[in-house]
Amino acid sequence: MLFACGQDDEAEAVLSTARRDAAMSGDRAAMARIEVALADGAISRDNDARAHGHLATARRQLKPIPTPIAARAWIVEARLARAEGRAAPPWQGDDPDATHEGLFDPSERMDLSVELALERAITSRLAQEWTAARAHLERARELSNVTASPRWIALVEVEVGLYAAEVDDPGAAYARIRQAIVVLGSTGTKRDEGRAMIRLAEMMANKHVESEHDSAALWLGRALSALGPAATWRDRSAIRTGFRAHGRRILDRVMTEGTASRIEGFERARGALLGAISISVEAAECALNDLEAQVGKDGASDAVQSLVEQVRAAALSMSAATAPAMGDLDRVVHDLIDFIGAALVERDRMRSLLVALSDIDAATDRDALPPLIARLAARILEADRVVVAIAKDAKLELAGQWGEAHAGSEHLWETAAADAMSRERPKTPSEIPVVRRSEEQPAGPVLVVPMHVGGVDGAIYADKLVRNGHFREQDQAMAFLLAEYSAIALGRLRALEQERAALRRLAVTLDAIRDGVVSWDGQGVILSANAALERMLRVQHGDLVGTRVQDQATLAPLVALLAGNGRVDGSVVRMPTGSFVVSARPLGSEDSSSNGTVATLVELDRAQKLAQRIGAARPRYNFADVVGTSPPLLNAVSIAKQAAAVDSTVLITGESGTGKEIIAQAIHTAGSRTGEPFVGVNVAAIPRELLEAELFGYDRGAFTGARAEGNAGKFEQAGAGTILLDEIGEMPMDMQAKLLRVLQERVIVRLGGSGERAVHARVIATTHRDLSQLVDEGKFRMDLLYRLRVLSIELPPLRERPDDVHVLAQHYMMKFAEQQRKRVRELGPRVYEELQSYDWPGNIRELANVMESEVSLLAADAVRLERLATRLAGRFHGSAIPSTGQFRAMEVPMLSPLSPIIPLSELEKKAFLHALERSGQSVARAAEALGVSKVTFYAKLRSYGMHPKDRFDEEGPTSVRRQRGATPVDPVDPFEPPTRTSTSKIRTEK
Repeated sequence: MLFACGQDDEAEAVLSTARRDAAMSGDRAAMARIEVALADGAISRDNDARAHGHLATARRQLKPIPTPIAARAWIVEARLARAEGRAAPPWQGDDPDATHEGLFDPSERMDLSVELALERAITSRLAQEWTAARAHLERARELSNVTASPRWIALVEVEVGLYAAEVDDPGAAYARIRQAIVVLGSTGTKRDEGRAMIRLAEMMANKHVESEHDSAALWLGRALSALGPAATWRDRSAIRTGFRAHGRRILDRVMTEGTASRIEGFERARGALLGAISISVEAAECALNDLEAQVGKDGASDAVQSLVEQVRAAALSMSAATAPAMGDLDRVVHDLIDFIGAALVERDRMRSLLVALSDIDAATDRDALPPLIARLAARILEADRVVVAIAKDAKLELAGQWGEAHAGSEHLWETAAADAMSRERPKTPSEIPVVRRSEEQPAGPVLVVPMHVGGVDGAIYADKLVRNGHFREQDQAMAFLLAEYSAIALGRLRALEQERAALRRLAVTLDAIRDGVVSWDGQGVILSANAALERMLRVQHGDLVGTRVQDQATLAPLVALLAGNGRVDGSVVRMPTGSFVVSARPLGSEDSSSNGTVATLVELDRAQKLAQRIGAARPRYNFADVVGTSPPLLNAVSIAKQAAAVDSTVLITGESGTGKEIIAQAIHTAGSRTGEPFVGVNVAAIPRELLEAELFGYDRGAFTGARAEGNAGKFEQAGAGTILLDEIGEMPMDMQAKLLRVLQERVIVRLGGSGERAVHARVIATTHRDLSQLVDEGKFRMDLLYRLRVLSIELPPLRERPDDVHVLAQHYMMKFAEQQRKRVRELGPRVYEELQSYDWPGNIRELANVMESEVSLLAADAVRLERLATRLAGRFHGSAIPSTGQFRAMEVPMLSPLSPIIPLSELEKKAFLHALERSGQSVARAAEALGVSKVTFYAKLRSYGMHPKDRFDEEGPTSVRRQRGATPVDPVDPFEPPTRTSTSKIRTEK
């Protein structure tokens, strides 16, 4: 029992005294029994040699050995065989409780029977003889219940649990062994308790019954604590082996098998030395016991007995002196082992720290770095939980963590980190003393190290609250180094992240630019290229960046253009994928490409379209500029507003001067295309030969004199805006077919080209002619009319809206008065009557001309127009658009000898007007009949005052005659009259 409690010296003293007494009395049975007990004590201390010696001595004392003593000897021999790794011989005797009652008292015999059954169960289990093991366990449990000894009951339960783990339920076995360990702890048998813990740890590891809060390593630590000084070299070897396989300490990870075997060999040698010394002392003691017994028999003198006592005292003194030396040797061995472990631990910790710093240095994601730091810190510090906190806006925020918090300490990191950051900076690693591991003082279960480097404020919090462990001083030094380097890495990644964000913003900005952008350094390595450039050059994304610009065949013309000149503005370069407008600047402050170049490329077509769009005419009118309240006009305006809401083609018809172009511009302005160009084309004013090129454009080389880069037509210039086809009724039949295809397919083909170009512009057409009649006459395509007349707006002539005459006259009078800085603001009754009674064949344009003339002739201080300075009665009546029929009096007369001589110019004028009337007002047919071009015909009509745009400017009873060199009428505003440069000459028509 004393050996089981670890009281080895006391047990040795009691057995030595009993052996001396048995030697003096000559009781060989007692001596054999004592030798077996000493062998049992020797094997309890893992002194194999001494155990063998005692067993041999016991066998020499009695032959045959009585069953109880033989049973005890077999138990010791079985344990010794198990410790040495060999099979134990089978037990051949009877139950010790049935014979030799005089050798043991009943309780001892019962305990011996329990111990024998238990050892036989252990031997059978190790031999995997499950049936025999179960039978012996049942016998041992039965006998232990009879003895009612807590120790034996607990030891039997430990073996039952180990048996159950092998053949039945490891979970139930775990609970059984834990309960037995509690009982053993209450008996004070520390060797039994510690070794039961070792067996439990081995079972948990082998059968995988570990949990989050209970592990094999935890029980190994408890076993080491329970054994204390009573631990033998085999106990320590089993614990080290278990820790090395299942422990979480750094020492457990770094303790290699080679190091462990050397330590084990050293401890075995120490045990052998101790055994040899004890065997020598015991041999001397046995010899003295025999000598003393012999002296007692022979009746030796007192001097001889005194000498024997002196020798015994010397032997005992030698044994007593050996014990402290062996204790010192034990401490030296333990210190040596601790030193080796500390060296291995520090080496591994430094290696782990270097690896951790390398991992931190290799991190590229700032958000992922704090969790990485927490994981690495937990490994280096052997912490249960690590929290990395970063200060943001003067408040600590959890940036990363590892491990689970102990119950009730979930928010402990907040207060601990805030408190540590408010104190002075921690000591530097050089100020923290390096001490031996055995000399380190525990620093508590919580460790917090602030971070104040690289613009980063925060802290690293670590605890060992789950395992109830403590940090040491060296842990603080390690944590400080880790915190400093982590803060530097966080600051570096923050700066890198800001740089990356700037680069991303730059890349997004470049990709948002529709122009191609490329840059390269002084060695010609391309630094950046946006998506627009890759699209222009038709290369895959990422194929340009990092390559040399000289190696890119698609950029060869650009490199040639910029050779020796890093600054270029608006140069056109032809590349394999098209023509581009290039602008380039050198990188750096100098006008040299030695530091690199950045260039922008714009597709030539898009540059031209952009220039055309910028220079394109913008509409000046909207629906607010339409003056009048008559129902016909309001109805037309209502239809026009509805047309503005959709993109359908619109046909506007009406007599000349009714405001067709104003309505067209208002539709454009009120619609979704208001920000796009408005392009107007007078079909009648463009020679037939140039009409196609004017409308659809032409490519390079289309005809002699064409631009080298080609030219965009009106449809392209209109872009996504509106194109106005004025006087569509004058379009030749062949062009009508081409226009029809454009309206149907929404594509055009440039003159001289082959590629189709999409048409996005809206089409509005105007005419003063009856297109249905022209269709009947075969002069206009019916299908084109249907295409144009999706929405039809007919503007009424001014004679059909007499109520608007006064409104329009007042409007134009105010307008011209403001322009000429006149005070006139009212129309007199007489003027109103004259205006109201006139037919206005020239419609609104004629009315505007009359009001401008009257305002111009009015005195500067007049506030009312009382009468008209010109007569309206002589103006044409009955026809909205004056035809040559009104000039019938000027028809060419039949010439006779008596006829007066007519000037050639007058004859020419009469011939032109007569041809125009006979051709049905068709300029093209009239010009063809006279054998002149349309341009010449239009020029003649203009000289006669009969051009479609200004034929009413020079007509009427009284009007202001246009002077040579006068400013022409602005063609964009059909309602505004031409600006007069002279009002000195007034003509009266007779």
